[in-house]
Amino acid sequence: MKDVAVLFSGGLDSTVLATIAARAGRLAAAAFVDYGQPAVEQEREAAQRWCGRNGSRLVELRAAFPAAAALANGVGASGPRVIPCRNLILIALAASSAPEIGAREVWYGASGADQASYPDCRPEFAAALSVVLALDGGVVVRAPLVGMLRSEVRALAVALQVVIADTWSCYEPRQDGTQCGECDSCRQDR
Repeated sequence: MKDVAVLFSGGLDSTVLATIAARAGRLAAAAFVDYGQPAVEQEREAAQRWCGRNGSRLVELRAAFPAAAALANGVGASGPRVIPCRNLILIALAASSAPEIGAREVWYGASGADQASYPDCRPEFAAALSVVLALDGGVVVRAPLVGMLRSEVRALAVALQVVIADTWSCYEPRQDGTQCGECDSCRQDR
């Protein structure tokens, strides 16, 4: 039964999740959100490429963040790119689209590597949000990678034969459209 919507940025974590859901026959759609992020075009291309290769449905959603400028620390700047409540809003948006998508669950790519800098990547956040969204819309939220380190996610990607070079995890590309190589996400993916 195709009952999962994966919040899909085209990055390594969400690509692994989408691959798991697709192989289990559960992927109803990959939900890509344009919220004004600096890498929106690269993320969209990575999401479209994966969906095209895997015959999966891509649903594009839009959100506006007053704090989206927090992502723009400067190309190559280190440190987390924190937008308060970002995952809360993105997950709620995907959950509100779940009936149209045909999903009963929303999966998002929180991993153990992100827990120190991002509160919305912690197990207690996913559990609490799942309770709220189950009450409001009957949607369950899951973060299947939440206990995994980056090296474990990468090893799982290799085992699943994910084309890692086709993913995009960089927060803020250079002007020529290439990955900066220095942001936290780029450093984790080395």
